[in-house]
Amino acid sequence: MPCDQALRLTSIVLASASFVGLVLGARLPGWLIFLTASALLVALSRTGNVTAITSVVRLVTLSPTTWNVLVLSGFLGFWIDSLWISGDLLTSGIHFLLVLMIIKLFNLQHRRDYVHLYAISLVAILAAASFTSDLWYFPVFLAYMLAGVWTLLLFQLTKDVPIPSAGIRREPELQESTS
Repeated sequence: MPCDQALRLTSIVLASASFVGLVLGARLPGWLIFLTASALLVALSRTGNVTAITSVVRLVTLSPTTWNVLVLSGFLGFWIDSLWISGDLLTSGIHFLLVLMIIKLFNLQHRRDYVHLYAISLVAILAAASFTSDLWYFPVFLAYMLAGVWTLLLFQLTKDVPIPSAGIRREPELQESTS
């Protein structure tokens, strides 16, 4: 397996481990579990180059402005959830975090998108820890840590290699001006 495909796979495993921790620890609504699990499966099938899903996802490509509007809509939903639906800041924050994870899973194009996914996953696994003191959390956290080590290792290994087929576009590096 090439390093770029392994990076995409371990990134999805990292997000999945944090999602499993939240599902087991927090009482999430069924629709949010379904949407997040679907987004993880679509991202996993895109990593495995399943042609049917990849062609459908290419047809439904959204502009960056649309993604930003979706994030702002999720933030508005966070406040509505926090003030009127759940009434709890932590619970509504976790709902918003999963909405961000869904959006990011469908929009993994640049290397910085993967870094954002890692940050979202870290906050999710920490939120799962705040909901439980049971022993089931240890294997989930161990899986998260193993996936995290492999993901960051592969992320560093693929840093200087151009990855055109991976869907990861390198960002232009800053050059020092010598005047």
